[in-house]
Amino acid sequence: LVGLPGLGKSTAARRMVLGLAAGGVVPISAGDLKPDYVELIRALGGTVVTFARGRGRLNPLDPGTLAAVARQLSGQARDQVLEEAHSRRVNMILGLVQLQRSPAPVAESELVVLDAAVRLLIERSSPADPPPQLRDLWQLLEDAPEPLRAAALDRGDDAQYRAVTRPLQVSLTGLMTGYGGMFAGQTSDAVTLDTPGMVVDVSGLGVHDLSMTAAVLLATWNEVYGTVWATNALADAGLAPQRRTLIVLDELWRVLSAAPGMVDRINHLGRLNRN
Repeated sequence: LVGLPGLGKSTAARRMVLGLAAGGVVPISAGDLKPDYVELIRALGGTVVTFARGRGRLNPLDPGTLAAVARQLSGQARDQVLEEAHSRRVNMILGLVQLQRSPAPVAESELVVLDAAVRLLIERSSPADPPPQLRDLWQLLEDAPEPLRAAALDRGDDAQYRAVTRPLQVSLTGLMTGYGGMFAGQTSDAVTLDTPGMVVDVSGLGVHDLSMTAAVLLATWNEVYGTVWATNALADAGLAPQRRTLIVLDELWRVLSAAPGMVDRINHLGRLNRN
């Protein structure tokens, strides 16, 4: 919905939410900044999750519902879900790093190393363990195992490896210490479709902190889309009923304008859900 301020965009969206909820569709406001949807979702008997400085955390390496779904599947279906979880982790961290650095870009060599590091980190983790965190990713880069050296094309030159990975470590440190500690720790509230509706209330962030607002919105959008994708995969396997959802991405322009590459990050979220 695009239009000038005060012409009724939010009102129209709320009416869509209400009407579709009556038809059994699960409405999800994935980042409510004003807030516009909190009272409506409460009235529907839905779930309200709040994120603000010092309140609530999001772990970019937590696969969320995707991990639980993968454990219920086997063969190619399981492999597809695991690869989806990996792709979303990498895309999420890449987006956060771009926001942290803006306007400086992320080098292609860093992307290759990041992809390899996230994959290796998950391979070394046990399903029974809590999801790895950004500090674990930082430490893995510091330890410089052979798969990451190969990804960095260091050819046995430690200085070359550090030249590729040090900027990435600096950005990860910034993510852990900045943004009010939002990305340092385990996710505090998981997204679920087992509810008449859900809203992620981020109105406490403050509209003037554009970088933090964009980072939290991007993270919550990623979490919501991942949950929907996982739920669809379970339904496709005949292990759960098909759930229909309406996802509201409020104030999309804030993320699009926050840093270079945000169009690609959002496109990555949407393109994976065209089914």
